[in-house]
Amino acid sequence: MVICPQCSIQHGEGDEFCGKCGSFLLAIEDPPSEEERANVKLYCPKCQVLYKKGNYCMRCGSLLMQGTPSKETGAQRLEKKSTKRLSKEWLRLLKEEKALESRTRKLETQREKISSDILDPLFIRYKERLESLSPLHQEVETELESIRKRASGEMAFLEDELKPIQKRLGEFQSLYKSGAVTKPDFVREKKGLKKEIKSREKSLKKYRQILALLPAKMGGRTVSPGLTGNLLQP
Repeated sequence: MVICPQCSIQHGEGDEFCGKCGSFLLAIEDPPSEEERANVKLYCPKCQVLYKKGNYCMRCGSLLMQGTPSKETGAQRLEKKSTKRLSKEWLRLLKEEKALESRTRKLETQREKISSDILDPLFIRYKERLESLSPLHQEVETELESIRKRASGEMAFLEDELKPIQKRLGEFQSLYKSGAVTKPDFVREKKGLKKEIKSREKSLKKYRQILALLPAKMGGRTVSPGLTGNLLQP
C-alpha cells in the first residue's frame, strides 16, 4: 500500500499522488528482519521506525536521521541537558564581554592621567580578548536559537495534535450527557482519549522546561547573577 506523508491517508497500489492534498505518495516497505536491523543506519525520530534507505519516514513524513533510535526522547537525550550547559556558557561569555567593555571605557577616561606605556598594553589586551569572545558567543547563541526553534516547533506540532483529540472528547461527553451513548462506550472512549491527551501534555511540559532554560533574551528565564534582568530582556 501507499500512504500520504502529509495526511497519513492510505491509498491503493498504483496511486502516485494524494487525492486530498496532492502530495507525492510513498510506498511502505516491509519492516527489516532482525539480521537486517544490525545494518540499519536510518530511523524516524518521531515514529522510531528503522529504514534501510530513503530520506523521509513513510508513516509521518519526518526527515530520517542517521544512527539508531534511542529509548529516551529528544528532549531528555539532548536538549534539556545541553540547553542548560549552553545557557550557562552564553551568560558567562556575556558577563565577561560586558566587564571587558566597561574596563575599556574606563581606560579611555584615564588617558590624560595615566601614561600610554601603561594604558595602551592593557587597552590592547582587553580589546583582543573582547574580539576573541565575540565569535564564541555567537556560536553558542546560534546553537541555543536552534534548540529554541526545534522546541517551539515540537510544541506547535503537539498542540495541533491535541486540538482534534480534545474536540473528540468533548463530543463524546456531549453525547453521553444527552443519553445517546451507553456508559461503557463513553468510559472506554474517554479512557483512550485521556491517555492520548496526557501523553502529549507530558511532552509539552518537557519542551516548556527546555525553553525555560534558555537565557531571557531568547524567551527563557535564565539570568546571570551578575547582570540585571533588564539587560537580557528582548
